[in-house]
Amino acid sequence: MVATFGWKVLTTLLASSSSSRLAARNSPIPERVTLQVCLSPGCVADGAARTMHLLQALAPAHFVIEEGGCNSLCGYGPVVISPEASNKYKKVVEEKALEILYSHNNDPNVPAGPSKELVRGYELVQHADILFDRKDYEQAIVLYEQAIGIAFRSAMDLQTARDHFAQSSNSNGKSANDGKMQRKSKYPVGLEWLIRARRNEAVAKLERGDVDGAVLAAQASCNLSRNSSAESFRVLALVYQRKEDMVGELQSLQTMLGLPIDESKLSFQEKNARRLCGFRLQKLELQTKQKTTR
Repeated sequence: MVATFGWKVLTTLLASSSSSRLAARNSPIPERVTLQVCLSPGCVADGAARTMHLLQALAPAHFVIEEGGCNSLCGYGPVVISPEASNKYKKVVEEKALEILYSHNNDPNVPAGPSKELVRGYELVQHADILFDRKDYEQAIVLYEQAIGIAFRSAMDLQTARDHFAQSSNSNGKSANDGKMQRKSKYPVGLEWLIRARRNEAVAKLERGDVDGAVLAAQASCNLSRNSSAESFRVLALVYQRKEDMVGELQSLQTMLGLPIDESKLSFQEKNARRLCGFRLQKLELQTKQKTTR
């Protein structure tokens, strides 16, 4: 059974925020709301990484989600801090995180939280990821496709709003997150869950023998990442290799290995995978050179 962590709070909160959503269409740029998620070892053990990912995926455009430090509340994690309101939230897991997004808003003319389609799609992806890890690829594909069908438009609308808010804030001289705002980077952090969903969908379809479907899903993952996800291009290269498309594989590997990456944060397995991709790229480049010189 698919978990539905958001539905208990959605009905009440969506009803109370409907008038705000209508008024928000012509409202001025809202003030930002910062939420800092403690990622100290204690909070990470309590599930802080999951909370961080949920907030990044579902937070309205004027929310800034940051990594925070220890607040000496060990045993009450995950802990989330709102500096503007001097609020400290304890044990912030799925439903409480949603409650914060709906209720923590300093502008009554701004939509109070994520749409029900976005929440439902996010939930389906979390469940699909579990099935994917269990190698139940057939059922994982079903849920990934359902999630994308339900939430894709809402996710893209939200990302557009995030980009607009970031640009408007910068043009008005507001330094969101003191110049360190994650939205300034090319990679859309708020779409990470959807990028991963399309990437896993590609792998699952490849395992099921649907090579053409895998190509489309892998390409979609790269596009959603704004062509800045090395892992998505690695998967695309694998798909092209299975398809025996040497040009596509070559270009995918060149893009992947050309992207900037902090190797100090990679696991041994990830470093080894990049190393193998480098060897594969050298082989393909040599084969291409030999063909052109014949």
